[in-house]
Amino acid sequence: MKDNKTYTNPVMTGFHPDPSIIRVGDDYYMANSTFQYFPAIAISHSKDLVHWHIIGHGITENDGLDLSEIKDSHGIWAPDLSYHDGTFYIFATFRLNEPTMINGKKLIRRQIMIKSDRPEGPYTKPVFIDEGSGIDPSHFVDDDGKHYMLLSPACTLFPLNDECTEITGTPSLIWEGTGRRAPEGPHLLKTNGYYYAILAEGGTGYSHSITIARSNHLYGPYEPCPHNPILTQADPDAVLQRAGHGKLVKTQNGEWWAVYLCGRPNEGNFTTSAEKPPWTPCNGEKTIGLSLTIYTVRARSRPPRTFRKSNGRKRISMIFLMIRLIYSGSLSGIQTIPAGL
Repeated sequence: MKDNKTYTNPVMTGFHPDPSIIRVGDDYYMANSTFQYFPAIAISHSKDLVHWHIIGHGITENDGLDLSEIKDSHGIWAPDLSYHDGTFYIFATFRLNEPTMINGKKLIRRQIMIKSDRPEGPYTKPVFIDEGSGIDPSHFVDDDGKHYMLLSPACTLFPLNDECTEITGTPSLIWEGTGRRAPEGPHLLKTNGYYYAILAEGGTGYSHSITIARSNHLYGPYEPCPHNPILTQADPDAVLQRAGHGKLVKTQNGEWWAVYLCGRPNEGNFTTSAEKPPWTPCNGEKTIGLSLTIYTVRARSRPPRTFRKSNGRKRISMIFLMIRLIYSGSLSGIQTIPAGL
């Protein structure tokens, strides 16, 4: 992003909750929650952090994960997209409808991992990492190549094997947060010799926020930023509310940006979207700086989405999702369904 250019938040309108972002070379990729909708885990691409389009989905096969009986707002929660050594990884929570005995454990949430050598997929079938009852897993690879999974409550760190399919050691709570309620959505990054632990705190209502702490050592102790929360919406009359649950990305020019979840009040209800304000996680001193502007939301005119016919079939753009599973075949890539459905 150049200083002489402007943009309008939200950069992704509508249903794009729990954004997770990475940069690979000159390309940016984002994953979002899809809950009970299918295909699951939308993946988007951008060259400039502002203009995004969906390029694929993490789960496109019915036998990969059965969403057919999943209740509203259950299913896929908070996917984390990461990249290491030529492989794209997605970790996410699969929220079951009710506690279920699985492999000797009573679970209501399961953590899943899928991976691919291409950001748009196809991805492997989900591998389940059944640690207990946490949510919002994310993936961190340290300088020595060791893989870890972070999971709430707060920032709990799990060592993984090289394939990211099994937990190999004892979990450790590396940072418990600032004391705000519902510390979740943990992320970990390393820059300039520091580990940065990042949390969403306050719940997904009006007290939603992002907090951060740093340490010279992976397992801590972590020093909370004196300016926490580093991102929140403090104006109850602002157009955008519930600002929190974010992830950072560094540009090719060394700038730091964040995408985060927010909601727009709509006659007592909310719509969710992905926002992107600029901020710097490390200013070369002992504190964390923040430069944040939440821009006025303006409605943007868009052409209506249409079905395109191709050889007697109706082709559906990847922006369309279906509630649970209504089609028994594969929806890999550009989804096609028989005419008449």
